[in-house]
Amino acid sequence: MDDINFNELNEINQGQSAPQVDAGELFKKVATVAGPAMLVTPLAMPLIHGLAGLSVLGFGALAVGTTVVKTVTALSRHPKPGDVENDPDLF
Repeated sequence: MDDINFNELNEINQGQSAPQVDAGELFKKVATVAGPAMLVTPLAMPLIHGLAGLSVLGFGALAVGTTVVKTVTALSRHPKPGDVENDPDLF
């Protein structure tokens, strides 16, 4: 332990360090981004559920509408006896 030169160790440790960070400026930037995000967050979940509900409702309306149109088209036509085999709406 006698051969350790503490002056050399201090010179090595005092090399380039990370730049100083202004904590106040950093806090202002974080608050600027986080503040509005915290205000919008309570609205996000109901909005997502509403959009999901609309998409399910839209898919249901599309499915019912397609079924009704195909059924009405198939029932309202009066095909000739030979046309039934070649009718694409019945299959």
